[in-house]
Amino acid sequence: AQAVADSLDTHKRFDYESAQADPDFSTDYVWTKGPGRMLGVLVCLDRHAQEHVVLKAFSGQMTRRWECPGWAGPVASITHTSPVYKRYRHAIESLTQALEQLHSCTDSC
Repeated sequence: AQAVADSLDTHKRFDYESAQADPDFSTDYVWTKGPGRMLGVLVCLDRHAQEHVVLKAFSGQMTRRWECPGWAGPVASITHTSPVYKRYRHAIESLTQALEQLHSCTDSC
């Protein structure tokens, strides 16, 4: 897991295993305002228990993309075009805005 973090820091991109960098996978995106970003790294053994295998995934989209080379793709069919996604996305954005207003109020009080 630390090797993945180090590679992200060194290369400043999520597609660091690809020969050609895609600007959509810059790590700069992680620090922008917007929905939360969640990354996961699972270190396991192959089925013969001979080699370590590193599985990497991110939650949702990375910029405008659902898939990134070297990372696990979506495991569910709920994407930004799904009515379920749209309904919950709106609710999450509303709650986020309310929390930001509360935070702003507590900072100035």
